[in-house]
Amino acid sequence: MTQQGPRESLMMHNAMHRPTRSANSLHDITNHRYVSKPGNKRALLDKTDVLAIAKQKRDQIQVEKTTQSLKVSIRSLDRELDKLQNRYIPDIVYNMSKRESMLRSTNSNCKHNIQKIKQCEVTIQSSDASLQIECETMTRRFEEQLDKIRLEHEQEMNSLKLAKEEEIKALEKIPPKEELLKDIQSLNDQLKDLDDQLNRLKLSNDLIVTQYDEKLDSEFGVLRTSKTNTLRDIEKKGSEGEAQLTKLKTEIENTQYSITMTKEENACTIEQCDILQESINKIEKSSVLPEKKLKLLCERFTEVKQEHDVLAEVKKLDEEEYTLRVQKLNNDIEKKLLLQNSIDEVKGNARIFCLTDLGINNNINNSTCPFKVNSTTNVMTDLALDDPKDYKMSRFISCRPNDSKTELFNNLKVYSDMCLKSSQNFNITSISPHPVENLHYDTLSFIAKEYLDTYEIQYQVISLYDEKFSKESPFTIREDKSIILDRTPLFLNNHIPKETSDDINELTQVKILKVQFKEKNSTNDFVDFYSVAIENVKSMNLFYRFLSKEQAWRDNQIGLILLKLLNYTKSCFVFNVHETSTLDENRLSLMISEHVQKIRNPPKNA
Repeated sequence: MTQQGPRESLMMHNAMHRPTRSANSLHDITNHRYVSKPGNKRALLDKTDVLAIAKQKRDQIQVEKTTQSLKVSIRSLDRELDKLQNRYIPDIVYNMSKRESMLRSTNSNCKHNIQKIKQCEVTIQSSDASLQIECETMTRRFEEQLDKIRLEHEQEMNSLKLAKEEEIKALEKIPPKEELLKDIQSLNDQLKDLDDQLNRLKLSNDLIVTQYDEKLDSEFGVLRTSKTNTLRDIEKKGSEGEAQLTKLKTEIENTQYSITMTKEENACTIEQCDILQESINKIEKSSVLPEKKLKLLCERFTEVKQEHDVLAEVKKLDEEEYTLRVQKLNNDIEKKLLLQNSIDEVKGNARIFCLTDLGINNNINNSTCPFKVNSTTNVMTDLALDDPKDYKMSRFISCRPNDSKTELFNNLKVYSDMCLKSSQNFNITSISPHPVENLHYDTLSFIAKEYLDTYEIQYQVISLYDEKFSKESPFTIREDKSIILDRTPLFLNNHIPKETSDDINELTQVKILKVQFKEKNSTNDFVDFYSVAIENVKSMNLFYRFLSKEQAWRDNQIGLILLKLLNYTKSCFVFNVHETSTLDENRLSLMISEHVQKIRNPPKNA
């Protein structure tokens, strides 16, 4: 079936819709001229529909118009098609030829590339084979190296395992705390015995040295006098000998002169010479005797000196052994303090130290003492009550009121190191019924000795009294939980003033030393440390009323600042329980300790 063009389709449309002539059409009515009868003509007109015929005629005319317009448009389309064919067909033919040439070139390139690809496949196969061989060799080497490393690692792990097992065994061999305390106690006793032995050795050594010095002085004095006497005698005998020698010389000369004269005189002179020789020998022997005695004394002196050197060496060895034992004991004590501090930190409660001289080294105290101290369980028992009561402490430290606080500061150093490393504000509150001598001075001296090389330190000192808090109070509490004292900060150096605060001990007061630490060449904030001193019975009673809720903390400035310190900083309390205090004073200290051991330290991020 062939495809028709627009002209042919239009002609077919016109042929299909061309009207057919019929007897009833208008053409038949108007154009056929024949004569009929009048009745027949009227009947024919009645049977035909004139409107339909007119409408049909109009439609026919409209169709003819449309066909003519379509013919015109078809002619214009034909002309445009001719133009387009004349314009674009050569371009299309040219492009087709060009594309055919491009296809031919691409086919040739493809064939060339296929050959190259085949060559590349051959080279790739050869390189794959070589790479596979190299990979196999590399894998073998790598596996060998891995085996070596695995063996070395296994050996190292076995050695580490053995070392760890030995460490674990060594750790398992470490005795518990009670045995360590007993060992420390025994070591303390041994150290005391060694100190006694050293003192005895020193005394005996001093006695021996003094005795030997006296003996040597006396012997040297005797030797000196005897030697001077012998020298004088020798000088006298020497002068006499010289005179005799001169005489002998003259006699020898005379004898020599007279030898030629007679043999008898010669024999006499020979005898005289022998006698003179004997006398000379005697004189020489008498001069040799003090030298031998002096030599013997020198040998005795060297022996005594050697004995003294041996004793000094023994003393030096004993001192070295003593220092080694003391160092080992200090290391053990430091480890124990670190362990105890970590235990206290895990518990989260405030630390409580007790300075006491109530026979801490003996678990059973004097029968006249109303308190019993058990250093193993860190418990002090009040025996004066009808029902004896126990008071738990973190640690007991044997110390008299005026003794040095070295052991206390060693314990506090572990606590302060931990707080400074973790950048936590902390306080130490000293509670005593009587003033502690040079408390703030000793605290600043300890801080300067331990921390002045690594920290910039400034301090303030203030005394607070039983007064209401007001705008004129000597401190303010900021929203960031810091306490600002109304004092000018002073930078700490090695020259510390003895008088650090005013003392009115008969009033209810609290002395506060604020120290601020900042690492040198660091941008971190200051770490605040507060040393609080409650040093009379009135102040202790006030603090006890606060703790037992008999009085509100906010009634006065002492209660307010103590409340803020306990809430915002890590706390440590030092109680002084001594024989010089009365029973009621010591009991008040223990009652306060019972309340403060319930205080929980604030969290680190608080």
